[in-house]
Amino acid sequence: MNFFCDAHLHLVQCDLTEKPKNIFCTCAHDKQEFYDQKKLLSDFPQAVCAFGIHPQMPLIQNIEFLEQLLAENQIDAIGEAGFDFYTPQFIAHKEEQIKVFESQLDFAIKYNKPLVIHCRKAIDKLFEYHKKLAGLQTVLFHNFCGNSIQALSFLNHGINGYFSFGKQIMNNNKKTIDCVKNLPLENLLFETDAPYCKLKSETQTFPFEIEKVYKAGFELRDEKTQISFEEFCNRIKKNFNSCYRIQ
Repeated sequence: MNFFCDAHLHLVQCDLTEKPKNIFCTCAHDKQEFYDQKKLLSDFPQAVCAFGIHPQMPLIQNIEFLEQLLAENQIDAIGEAGFDFYTPQFIAHKEEQIKVFESQLDFAIKYNKPLVIHCRKAIDKLFEYHKKLAGLQTVLFHNFCGNSIQALSFLNHGINGYFSFGKQIMNNNKKTIDCVKNLPLENLLFETDAPYCKLKSETQTFPFEIEKVYKAGFELRDEKTQISFEEFCNRIKKNFNSCYRIQ
């Protein structure tokens, strides 16, 4: 039986008509969402719980709340954190994005937690922090939007990074396909980003669709001629455990 690990989703927003049977990491981005997430996680004791200040909503007032969660050991990871310069509206809050990202990066170092990165149209900005990122135990580049050369550059600068991909694999996204084909297997993860990251014809993504993402990723890899799909899943599970520091 294959075991699928979903590196990133948003449990509170998900349609849970069919409850996920796989292990996953869920992120929350405001206080109420965190408390709602915590209630839902009583049904998923193996799940990884994260809270972060999202760059699309860089709420400076949540910095103190985040540190409280860390001090009380209520979360396993920080995120999503990062930069989003995709629209003029997001760029207008660039200074707030910088402030909350730097706080979260410092917290990840101080509390020794994995950091989940969201980055759109801002890889150059993120790279300015490569020395501090290299000081973290692990970094997950969620839904990575760069190409394989950029991903490898992060790794070559000493960052213990994992790169996670979702349904873009099935949407002919050339950068994503390049990464999934060419990154080292030990740095690869998959995600649904449920209920987001849907295909054009869909209204949402469901957590159980992680199996589709795995199969699409496996078909792109050279290893498919050398190892079974089951072994491929086991290797990705090992990456998930290493990324989120699960014993």
